Amino acid sequence: MGERPLWILLEDAFIVVSIAALWPGILGWEGRIWQAVQIAALAGLVWIFIRRSRRYKARKAGEDENRRGDKHLN
Repeated sequence: MGERPLWILLEDAFIVVSIAALWPGILGWEGRIWQAVQIAALAGLVWIFIRRSRRYKARKAGEDENRRGDKHLN
């Protein structure tokens, strides 16, 4: 099993923290601090989504290149 890079582990941890950031809103806790936490969580999740979609596209492009190279070998 391969090692996961540190940034991916930090992204996963931030996703869990972002889920926890929803609870003050669910429990009806009001305050600017909770609103700021939720906005920061949303911004972080958007950032993670962009990073992961770029990694996915790069991986897919690499797989497409490998397929093209394999066709020329036959």
